[in-house]
Amino acid sequence: MTKMVEKTKKFPGWDDVLSNFDDFVPFLEQSCGLFWRMKADRKEIEFLNKTEISGITNFGQLPRLLQNLVWAQEVVVEDDFFRFKLFVLAARECKEASVLFRVKDREGNRYWLRGAGAPAISDPSTYYGVIRDVTGQVGIINRLLDKDLVRQTMIEYEDHPVMLVDMENKSIISRNTYAYRLFEYTFEEFNNLKFHNLFPKDQESRVSKIYEVCLLEGYWEGKLLLVKKGDSLVDARVKIKRMTLRDRNLLKISIHESVQKEESKPVVQTGDMQEFSNTLAAAIEGKTTMEDILDTLLHHQYRGNMFDAVLYADVYINKRRVDVYARGSALDAVPLGTSFPYEGTVSQAIQQNRMEFYFLDDALESTRPIDWALFIPHGIRSYFAKPFFHGDKLRSLLVLCSCEPRRFSEQESDLYALYYPAFLKGLKNWRKSKKTGDEEKR
Repeated sequence: MTKMVEKTKKFPGWDDVLSNFDDFVPFLEQSCGLFWRMKADRKEIEFLNKTEISGITNFGQLPRLLQNLVWAQEVVVEDDFFRFKLFVLAARECKEASVLFRVKDREGNRYWLRGAGAPAISDPSTYYGVIRDVTGQVGIINRLLDKDLVRQTMIEYEDHPVMLVDMENKSIISRNTYAYRLFEYTFEEFNNLKFHNLFPKDQESRVSKIYEVCLLEGYWEGKLLLVKKGDSLVDARVKIKRMTLRDRNLLKISIHESVQKEESKPVVQTGDMQEFSNTLAAAIEGKTTMEDILDTLLHHQYRGNMFDAVLYADVYINKRRVDVYARGSALDAVPLGTSFPYEGTVSQAIQQNRMEFYFLDDALESTRPIDWALFIPHGIRSYFAKPFFHGDKLRSLLVLCSCEPRRFSEQESDLYALYYPAFLKGLKNWRKSKKTGDEEKR
């Protein structure tokens, strides 16, 4: 439902901000932005003025832009749709949010728009927003984007193999010295390589899935076997990030060779490590609430402040949701048991790629929805996630979080493993207590 607001109509919830609504309406009519109001419970949008927005040929289509994400995907530029979708979802949940995105008209012209919104102070179920045409500032925007992209595409200064791949034809358009050394191809040979030539032939289906993830989510990370010239294999940890440079879609592939470990020899714990494990196990004995279990992990750290917060994700793949429990000053504001959609979570990425563990070096570089919905708003910049599977399905996820980027590393994964036995012990207690509580309620 969409309707224009008469100048004499007043809205409950604005009286504490505006003393006279009639005086405010002329300002709206003269403004370069389109102001709107939404009631979250009814999902109705009311426009407070009738400013035309570039790229939207019919004013009546504007409600569809905010209400129908399927239709919006046809109007919003593909590379910006993910950000726009997060903004709309935040608005529907009455969360303060803003977004910068582009729309395209039938002739292919593109326009820059900025959206922003926030819930009313006196009525949290009422949401006010504005959409402005900022195309006139596109020169400044492009310079900022180009500056960042130039920094990201200066791959020769990276201290590990990096390549840039054109997403349209899958050709490798650029690579640094470390990539030449790793794969042993000449300049001319690299020019004839495609994205799939870097992987064994029996991994074609997996490579296709990785490409789809990069196309939809913009980021993929995990362990892969790569093929060198002469068909010799390299076991590596690979990060793939989608980038857009002057309307050209690229993949930035960063490669870190895995350190081979002697699998036949188990990790030998030192005396203080074993003592720490015993102390932690004793401390978690008898804990039955997830709050107490996570607090125990948080307050028993092997070395200094290894992490600032700890999170447990209870994963329900069939129900397509993840329930989150977190402790630590950065995440204390997140209610215990908050549910998030399974799609776009690190749990989904781990399940799809059967990862042993997952590192996120810097959340600000991520395009995964959960990072922007949960971690970034609360100041979490990096994390280490350890999955626990039940059969072939991911059931539990332990996440150590830090407010600093690049706090965790694969070289210290043995230290993080010190927490697993105590956590699993506490998790078993929690599930047993929860099951008993559910039975008593019946």
